[in-house]
This record gives sequence, structure tokens and C-alpha cells, in this order.
Amino acid sequence: MTAGPGTFITIDGPGGTGKSTAIPHLATALQAAGHTIHTATQPSKTPYGAAVRQVAAEMTGTALALAVAADRHHALATEIRPRLNAGHTVLLDRYLPSTLVLQRIDGVPLELLLAINAGIDVPDLAVILTADEDTILRRLAHRGTRHRFELDAAATRRELDLYTEATSVLTGLDFPVLTIDTTRLTPEGVAARIAHALPAPTDTNTPITVREFMSTTSPAQVRRPIVDVHVHVRDGDKILLSQRGGPYGHGQWHAPSGKLDAGETPAAAAARELEEETGLTTDPAALRLMHTVIHHQGDGTPDRIGFFFEATTWSGEPQNREPAKCLDLRWFAIHDLPEDLIPYPAAGLYGSLTDPGGLTYHNWP
Repeated sequence: MTAGPGTFITIDGPGGTGKSTAIPHLATALQAAGHTIHTATQPSKTPYGAAVRQVAAEMTGTALALAVAADRHHALATEIRPRLNAGHTVLLDRYLPSTLVLQRIDGVPLELLLAINAGIDVPDLAVILTADEDTILRRLAHRGTRHRFELDAAATRRELDLYTEATSVLTGLDFPVLTIDTTRLTPEGVAARIAHALPAPTDTNTPITVREFMSTTSPAQVRRPIVDVHVHVRDGDKILLSQRGGPYGHGQWHAPSGKLDAGETPAAAAARELEEETGLTTDPAALRLMHTVIHHQGDGTPDRIGFFFEATTWSGEPQNREPAKCLDLRWFAIHDLPEDLIPYPAAGLYGSLTDPGGLTYHNWP
């Protein structure tokens, strides 16, 4: 979530889904509810962003992706974060979702796009607008194309498909995604849907942020911890670790892990996540619970309860089955673990090695 007290809302989607018309209506609605609004675009309206827009028709591929990413990092540091720190609500027209679509149409690999955007802020709400293909083509014909990605009518289907893929990638990166079909919605209706997804201000003068909402709402409603599972695959004195590829923890190491689904036991979830991420299969009954960590997020988002299992028997060979979220899979000696472990999973790993069966409270004040 955002680093400051403000609220960060990003709005993406194919051309013709109504971003530029919905944002002014959303700004008006949120201002009426007490928010101080700052609107922004990417590429930005700075000289750097203007330069990116100017060359976007000729510059392609990796070169354009790097230019867009550089402008994004600069805009976050000089425009967006200062506004958030001042308590403003920032409405941003295009962000990472657009990059994961338009630059992929331009032939840039997903892994590179995630790498050059590592460290960007996760918004409080990532809105993705969509519509049926015929509606988009009709709207584009009425308003006219605005960039080269809209020149080919066949590209609309590709763009819609890539936004669907991007939604899955972003969800895996813990982006809070809200998808809205605008086929039969007015711009006012789109704005109302987005505003409804945000926590309401406590009064008309002081906007309440997502973080404040979570800290003032009852635990049963918001603060219920997220349960996740981690699997330490052990081969003698070696352990298999995964290197993060997304914005959160980019380049750092942890064990294969994921969230508990409804109706699953922790052991069943651990076996499922292990297979989904590495291709290794194991019997849930063969997994040994080694340690439990209760992790305090510290930013108002729900805390986490992590169950750390050990797998000593499995079938298959490790393979990176989620390249959008994983840069590498590698065996490490227990006595020579990497220094750049993600802190929360590291607490479970070291707890498993030094206090089997124990409990760690991590990051609590």
C-alpha cells in the first residue's frame, strides 16, 4: 500500500473503455466526499514524460519500456509520493497494468517489465476498465485513435486478453485489483463503482485512507489475519529457495509459499503451492510443520499467520513455473544462506532451523 497517509488509485484499461471520461467524474465525487484530489498521468506531464510521449510513435520495444519506467520512477519520487505524504488522494491515469499490456504487445518480456518496475508503489486500488470488443472498436472509431497501439483493430482483442493476464499477475503481486466492465456503464456509473470500493471518509472534511479504515474498523470485518504457507524443500543440508521477481521483495529470496484457500488444510495448501511454483509434488501427510510465525504488517493491512513446513520427500525436478513472480530457483546450503532473505519468511526459516515446532512473533512493536 501507499507509503504516505494519502490514497493512491490507479486506472488502466484499453483505449475506448472510458478512463479519460471516468476520472473527472471520480475526482468530483471524491472531492464532494472530502478528499483533496490530485490527478496525474503516465507518461507524466513533466518534460521527461512529454519526451516519452513524443518518441512513443517511433521508439519501440525495450527502449520505450525503459523510458516509460524511468518516467514512472521519477514521477513517483517527485510528484506522487509528495502528494500522498500530504494526505491527498492521487488519481493516476495509467500505471503498471498498462505497461504489462502495451509493452508486451511491443515484444518486451514480462520478466523484464517487472524487473525495471521493481520498487514502485503498490496502489490502494488498481482499477482496470474493460468492455466488449465491439464497444471498444465503436468508441475508438468515434473519437479517433490516439497512439500506434490503437491503429490495428485486431490488436484490441490482444489488448483485452493481455489485460486479463495482467490482472492475474497483479493479483499475485498483492495489487488490490478492481475490474469494471464499462460496456453498459456511463462515466458517472464507473466513477460510482470506484468510489463505492473505497472506504468512506469519517466526515466531509477529513478523508480516511485505506490504512486508517483498517485500523478503526472491527477486527472481524477487516483485521482478520491472512493465513499463508511456506515449504522448505530439504535435500540433506541443502534447501530450495525462490528469488522474487515482482515489485514486492524484488531480487530477495524466500521459500515457495502462498495463501491458504477456503476449505484447505495448511498442509494441503503447502503441497499445492509447492507444485504450482516448482513442479514438485508431495503428499501433504508427508509434510512436517516446523515453525509458525505471526507477522505484524505494521502498515494497517491485515497481519499474517505463516505455517512453515518441511518437505524431505517429493517427486519431480524443480522448475520455475511462475516466471512472472520468480526470477530463479536455487539450492542453498543451510550454513550458507543468502543474506537478502525477505524478513518475514526469514523468521520462519531460521525458526525452523533453531526452534522446530516453535512460535515467532515477527515485527511486533
